Amino acid sequence: EVVVMKDYLKQLLQLFRKHYAEHRYAYISLMLGIFGFPLLMAFLTKTAVTPATMYVAMWLIAIVVTLHISTSWLRNRYTSILANTLPVSVGVRYGFILINSIVTSALLFFVCYLPSLAITKVLFPPAPEFDWVFSDIIFLSNYHAYFGILGTHAMLLIVNLIGGRRIFITYLVAILIAIVVQIAIGRYIGIEYRESYKLVGNILLIFVAWFGGYFILRNYQIRS
Repeated sequence: EVVVMKDYLKQLLQLFRKHYAEHRYAYISLMLGIFGFPLLMAFLTKTAVTPATMYVAMWLIAIVVTLHISTSWLRNRYTSILANTLPVSVGVRYGFILINSIVTSALLFFVCYLPSLAITKVLFPPAPEFDWVFSDIIFLSNYHAYFGILGTHAMLLIVNLIGGRRIFITYLVAILIAIVVQIAIGRYIGIEYRESYKLVGNILLIFVAWFGGYFILRNYQIRS
């Protein structure tokens, strides 16, 4: 088991090196965007509160982009053939997609967005009544937000695995389904129960998508 784990980690590290060597400029651009956009919004609105209210959106943007880049080889037949010639198992490749999209997006949030937000707070000090906004962001005390972000990641993971060359159509369908679900929750579930239903729904979505995604990727590699 130890030998198998070492071999898995070795292949995973090799995949990380290859991926970042090929897509380093895309990640540099993403880092600059995550860092610079809050500063831009603060300068335009003359307040640090505006970028502070965008923290979930900034994290989700990081997830969308990292997932899109991590699965880019699935949307091009030529790069897909090249990727499948690498001596990497489906488990390693899927582990890479999960780790890269979750960990990298979190790092982008904490390393790029939060320092940028701290700068905007110095340049445009908020009124005392808005201090709670910033403390909420730094400590991320609302665990529902965590599961909401991970639930969105799970949905986007499936979109990127099955989208192929029709990725944008798949995104639109996923967005429409999410809107319908939100409307149904708002109409048929009492306001006191909505957060609980959303939490349970996100947990189920995470479980099904993260485990089901492996089999989707395995089926894709078998067919290709």
